[in-house]
Amino acid sequence: MKKNNKRKKRILVALKASDAPQSMYPADAFSSARLLYEKGYRYDAEFVLEQLVNLCPKELLYKLRLANVYLDNTRRSDALTVIKNCRGLGQSCDYFFTAALVYFRNGLCDTAMSVAEKGIKLFPKDSQLHLINGHLLSSLGDKDGALSEYRCAVDLDKENADAWYCLSRLSRGDAVESDVDELLSLANILRAPEDRARIYYSLAQAFSGADVEKEMAYLNQGNSILYARSAWNKGENIALSKKMRSIYSEDFSVALDNQGRKGPVFVVGMPRSGSSLIEQIISSHSEVVGFGETGAFSRVRDEIIPQGMPCDVSDADTYFKISKQMSDRYYELISSGDCIVLDKSLENFWYVPELLVAFPGAKIIYADREPLDIILSCYQIYFSSSLSYTNNLEALAERYNLVDSMMAYWEREFPDNVFRVDYQRLVESGEKEIARILEFCNLPWEDNCQNFYQQDRLVMTASLDQVNRPLYSGSVGRWKAYGDYLGRAKKLLDKNTRA
Repeated sequence: MKKNNKRKKRILVALKASDAPQSMYPADAFSSARLLYEKGYRYDAEFVLEQLVNLCPKELLYKLRLANVYLDNTRRSDALTVIKNCRGLGQSCDYFFTAALVYFRNGLCDTAMSVAEKGIKLFPKDSQLHLINGHLLSSLGDKDGALSEYRCAVDLDKENADAWYCLSRLSRGDAVESDVDELLSLANILRAPEDRARIYYSLAQAFSGADVEKEMAYLNQGNSILYARSAWNKGENIALSKKMRSIYSEDFSVALDNQGRKGPVFVVGMPRSGSSLIEQIISSHSEVVGFGETGAFSRVRDEIIPQGMPCDVSDADTYFKISKQMSDRYYELISSGDCIVLDKSLENFWYVPELLVAFPGAKIIYADREPLDIILSCYQIYFSSSLSYTNNLEALAERYNLVDSMMAYWEREFPDNVFRVDYQRLVESGEKEIARILEFCNLPWEDNCQNFYQQDRLVMTASLDQVNRPLYSGSVGRWKAYGDYLGRAKKLLDKNTRA
């Protein structure tokens, strides 16, 4: 009841912030949904949009926005249902873009391509449609085709910062002088902070590996824009870490009785730690379905227990009842038939004990890597605002220390259920390390897992290139070329005792 009251209050505040007259309630509510979403209340925005779609079932704009929010809230199949219900409501650039994105995120790449191509045929001068087509071609390994579409997107709209970023990432280090001049001009005229940040990231990519000084200078500019928007709160994270450790102790771990059972596999850790590679390897097994970064368990927690608070384990009956509710709700969002679910929501490192109780037989894989390689790689990539710590080198070091110490604690408390995979060992040992991973997951060996790069599986992360070729060690030790710029981060890492 308290949670519903809080939701009502937030929605009312958002409604009052809208300038639309009361006679225009749908438009007013649509504005409130946008404000709620921008403030980080994604599930409240989802709730408002659902009411709007029920109230105005023929309003295409509302349905498209709901489909986008569903995607962000890990409800991919629901987004697909919404898009299918948009048929007959008109054809617009926004419709084709959103539909292609929804089909893409649901793994229906052929349908997504067909929708994007149809949209481009009807609206050949729409920059966003060429952008989404570039994403699709890139995911299929067609680098030249993707580059062509990204180039078309920026030619049609010189201020399309997202297209510039994708173009520069795919052509990394191959700086075109005219592009650099264009990007420098855009950095001074674009108003949206996110767009200006993308432009600086694009400039950095243009000099990647060729001029480290220029690359880091542009990265510093782009990251500083984003970090000023929502700085990482070290104190809150440390407080939650201590709270979780104080609640889940050795006495708690005795309650786990799941040996030999096959439960879901959760891959956790830092971004750019090799987690996508691990997911691709395990998901190549015939008994496993990989769902990527679902965020589903975090969502379930927010629905069932107060946001951000650990479960109360003092009342065992109530605790296990809540755990069962979370498990049931999770499987409503994530359905895999008889196969094992693999969930790569990295933030689940907070909830390891809760996962082990809610999902008997669950396995937790901690993806780890040389921390300076993680820090550098994160700093070089544009992430969403929810990962604000990636926009500051010192914050990245602090975050790594926190994640690593938390996982060291969980490893000691739950040694049969938590397994650390080191990226360098994985790429250098190959078959031996893959065999260890499969054994930990109670899965028999399958050659497909070693030949993961040959599998027809859609990957939608920045690690796309890595998982589409055999294991290689070229990314190990990349930080050394940037050592002069990582000194303060290294000092913070040196203090990490994995306590």
